[in-house]
Amino acid sequence: MPRPWSSLTRTWNFKYVLVPQIGCFSSISHLKTLISVNSVRDSVSKFVVRSRTTDPFLNLAIEDHLLKTSDPNTHILFTYVNRPCVVIGRNQNPWLETNLAALKYGVPVATVEDECSRQEVLLVRRRSGGGTVFHDEGNLNYSFIVPNDKAFNRDKHAEMVVQAIQGISPAAAFDGQQLLAPHLTKGIRVNQRHDIVMPARTESGLALDEQQTVKVSGSAYKLTRGRALHHGTLLFSSPNLKSIGRYLQSPTRQFIDAKGVESVRSPIGNLRFSNELSIRTALKDEIEKSIAAVFEERYPHGKANISMVGESDIEGHAAIQAGITELRSQEWKFLQTPAFTFTNQQLPGESFKPGTQPTSLPTSTKVVLKAKHGMIIESHISLSENQEVADAEAQQARAVIQNKKLHEIKNWQQVFAGMDRWTHPSTGSLVAWLSDMFPPIPD
Repeated sequence: MPRPWSSLTRTWNFKYVLVPQIGCFSSISHLKTLISVNSVRDSVSKFVVRSRTTDPFLNLAIEDHLLKTSDPNTHILFTYVNRPCVVIGRNQNPWLETNLAALKYGVPVATVEDECSRQEVLLVRRRSGGGTVFHDEGNLNYSFIVPNDKAFNRDKHAEMVVQAIQGISPAAAFDGQQLLAPHLTKGIRVNQRHDIVMPARTESGLALDEQQTVKVSGSAYKLTRGRALHHGTLLFSSPNLKSIGRYLQSPTRQFIDAKGVESVRSPIGNLRFSNELSIRTALKDEIEKSIAAVFEERYPHGKANISMVGESDIEGHAAIQAGITELRSQEWKFLQTPAFTFTNQQLPGESFKPGTQPTSLPTSTKVVLKAKHGMIIESHISLSENQEVADAEAQQARAVIQNKKLHEIKNWQQVFAGMDRWTHPSTGSLVAWLSDMFPPIPD
């Protein structure tokens, strides 16, 4: 009889599919035991939770609920895979960290040959700090939720993932194909930035240079009273690896002087790539199983209680549903943005030097947008060389956009429509440029 989940959380109302031991995920169909739990008086202190959903908002809401409500003495491993999305850190700027237009254009649907079939890349803001990452079906997310004590160490969990990768048996195969050859994991390690890196390799797996590394896993952490969360991504076999940069290269970056956390860019790579979805899925399952085995070994607090959770399991769970609603909201995604200035000029007393504006704009162009929590609090937009005319242009524009939420500006042409002071022949070019810098955000 599987052990109940009573020690996992004080307010846990999920229905769980329980599996009695590590490595039995593939045989759960005849082992289902649905239970509901409301207390923490059981002796279980170690849990492995595997998500069946690829909804990033749901997975992050579950993760946050585990962090906030689980018993402070428990150790939890939560693993999940998300549909294509870009996840920014708690204190990051979406206009600085992402190409919002590229996100909307999306990625080719993996199961369809026609390149015209595309899936939007979602924008997600997580609750932990750190930099921006791309998720897709070739990216395994792992979360360790443990007591916040002197033993907490980010490298410890990254090293557990490295141990798990290196521990995958050479005999592990699917449909006669080896999943992860030993030479592909040679040299994999945790670097000084707490990232997991490995030697750069060709697509066939040959090492280019042992000194040249690529990042396969980045991570972030969050500390609360009594609890510590360390979560990261693992690029095991992303079909979108070559296009990830497109979604993370913001055209606005060279004109934004921002507060908050800015991502550190690093070359990235897959552990192993396969064009076959079935092979990628089998590799993900093997890595997931291996991480769970290392977790079981490194936290020797009895046998882990193992479960799977999906969308149907959170029906009626008010706290998690509220978490999903918040994460999906435009207010959370955009109005949590730290203060920043968008400008095409070096401002007096400021060290920030912006990039070069389009040649279609006159050299007299001046654009300054100061935003706080995603709202325009100060501005100057003008084109004219004549200072008096420029001031009049700026005053009219300011009257329209002052206190506007940037993500709610859907059409810059409408912003300037009807302004009698805006007769400059380059107004159309200015509108086009601002539309590229701040593209319309879907509701």
